[in-house]
Amino acid sequence: MTTTAAQSTPFTIATPARRPRPARRIALSKPVIYLMLLSYAVMVVYPMFWLSYTSLKPSSEVFMKPLSLPVHFSWHAAKEARNEGHLKTYLHDNLIAPLEWSNFSRAWVDGRFGQYFFNSVLITSTTVVATVFLAAMSAYALARFAFPGSRSIYFYFLGGLMIPLQLAIVPLFFELKSMNLLDSLFGLFLVYVGFGFPFSIFILTGFFRSLPSSLHESALLDGANEFKAFWHVMLPLARPGLVTVGSFCFLAIGTNSSSRSFASRVRAQRACARSRWELRTSPSSLNIEPTWAWHSPAWCS
Repeated sequence: MTTTAAQSTPFTIATPARRPRPARRIALSKPVIYLMLLSYAVMVVYPMFWLSYTSLKPSSEVFMKPLSLPVHFSWHAAKEARNEGHLKTYLHDNLIAPLEWSNFSRAWVDGRFGQYFFNSVLITSTTVVATVFLAAMSAYALARFAFPGSRSIYFYFLGGLMIPLQLAIVPLFFELKSMNLLDSLFGLFLVYVGFGFPFSIFILTGFFRSLPSSLHESALLDGANEFKAFWHVMLPLARPGLVTVGSFCFLAIGTNSSSRSFASRVRAQRACARSRWELRTSPSSLNIEPTWAWHSPAWCS
């Protein structure tokens, strides 16, 4: 009886080719990133904070103690006042009484700050409403209706985005002068609407093109005319675009109109009170409050 020995066939295990090591990246740790962000936040926020509490200082402390707070509080003195039983009087005399709130009243009444603030609110609100409403109707027509010259009109509006404001100041001045609209709120209103139109049409046209056309056709089949289909069906669907355009217009027009309308009065106050820095910082502090209020929800979220 013969036995056959099975010969095993030799085999080799293929080793995977080594991949080249990627270049080492210098990874910043989270504490370093947070420290950099915190330092940047302090550099941005502290000047506005300094402007706010300097407006509450009396004239003598603006130059004597420019970086100190307008209050005179110490924990040791507060502890002694509590032991003696007149802590409330100490807090009133050192936390509330030193604040010069009359700086804001003088800036509001004597400096006619209320009139300039009303002009800024009026120009901003009317311009934003008119720009969004007119741009929405124009963008809807350009996005939904095919007519000769529609693309030319669309690119004509987009051409306004390439014209810098500084280039149009001189011809715009002579144009408003010929129309007797210099130094008038209506002339400023027309200028802001004209410069806000290109960006608004660019954004809203894309929103209206993205909406399904079946909704527009369904509204027409139900008996609605073109304006009702636009007003009751298509315009509510473009609400994100309307909010976007309104927010950008509010930030651009509100900041620009408030700074320009307040600038003339601030220069007049500088001429009247050359050494009264608290009267300069109080209107400037009131000027930045709307921007703080607008961006505060984003900080808290």
